[in-house]
Amino acid sequence: MKKIFLIISLVCTALAVTGCGQERNPSEYIKTENFTIFSSVAYPEVEMVNADSGAVSAESTAFSYSLNGTSVELYINNQFVTTVECHYNPKADYIIIDDFNCDGFKDIFIPFENERNYGEYYCYLPESNEFQKNRYLSAIGQIMTISDDKILTQDMSDTMIERYIYYQWDGDVLHTIRKTETYVISVDGEKHTDIYEYDENGTPHLKLDSGNE
Repeated sequence: MKKIFLIISLVCTALAVTGCGQERNPSEYIKTENFTIFSSVAYPEVEMVNADSGAVSAESTAFSYSLNGTSVELYINNQFVTTVECHYNPKADYIIIDDFNCDGFKDIFIPFENERNYGEYYCYLPESNEFQKNRYLSAIGQIMTISDDKILTQDMSDTMIERYIYYQWDGDVLHTIRKTETYVISVDGEKHTDIYEYDENGTPHLKLDSGNE
């Protein structure tokens, strides 16, 4: 009987030791409503949202995130990097992953509570392996689309005017380069489009009134 107790004790000790010091692997997480369960069981990938980076470095870089109640946990190559505390439950359907600062690494846009288009940008900095808010993107604070030629477009349309503002990166600085406004003039009932270009001081100048379309 003593031998049986000794064997059980040794087995329990071995299990306890092997469970310590393991790295936090996103594949071991399962998202729940208010918290995250840690488990050694591999859950379906749908529980983790992944985005492979188009990184410019030779080493492949993968960005993923996990929702943990009011927090968004960010990972690079399955290694935990940081937690963004939102103080509300972010909606996974509205979180956007893209290379917003056009440096070759994926970034994340987290919308505000009850919002879809407005929120915070967190950009990945490969030199320090961390995420930071970008002051230019944060000043805009609205989700933007990115074209193949790396032009960012902000939709500022309302019920009267279709308004789009275009931005382009010059190194680490984001410049406003153009704005278009399409509207209907009540006199002729036709659509007109005004095109503005921005100078080096960020001041818009009307370059073209296209007239009737």
